[in-house]
Amino acid sequence: NIATMREQKILKRLLTTPLPIRRFMLREVLAFMVLAFAQLGVMLAVGVGMFGARIYAGWWFVFLLVFLGALLFLSLGFLLAAFARTANAASGMANGIAIPLMFLGGVFFPLEVLPGPFYQAFRFLPLAPMIQAMRSVCLEGDPVSSQLPRIAIMVAWLVVLGALGLVFFRFSEE
Repeated sequence: NIATMREQKILKRLLTTPLPIRRFMLREVLAFMVLAFAQLGVMLAVGVGMFGARIYAGWWFVFLLVFLGALLFLSLGFLLAAFARTANAASGMANGIAIPLMFLGGVFFPLEVLPGPFYQAFRFLPLAPMIQAMRSVCLEGDPVSSQLPRIAIMVAWLVVLGALGLVFFRFSEE
């Protein structure tokens, strides 16, 4: 979305308006968060209502993980938009990163089934701590406190990707 707005020079025009850029960017982030929480609500409603799934963790923990994950991947998106010249390039870059992250981050199978060195390397990818923490607490009933190292990994990725996005992102290509 941001890459499209930059390509169409909307972001450059926003710089000439009295609207503070921080407010515009905050609204973009809030819109993304509303969408993320709406998707979470639908998935939980279907899982619990239709399939009888049981969530062992408090709902607050699920929302915390989704909040952190959404911020983390928004930061990654801003970083990708910094390097993409067109919206199509940004989309391709996002797919080129997201698909391997899903496979190597434990979305489709638990990372624990991988051989030792692969598990040790892949468990630090941005998506892996979120998936592992959700599975551990929500499905297996582990205490939330046991997931603090995984939350710390997510926060570290958020800080690094956010800082890199701030350094490299420009509102126009000039």
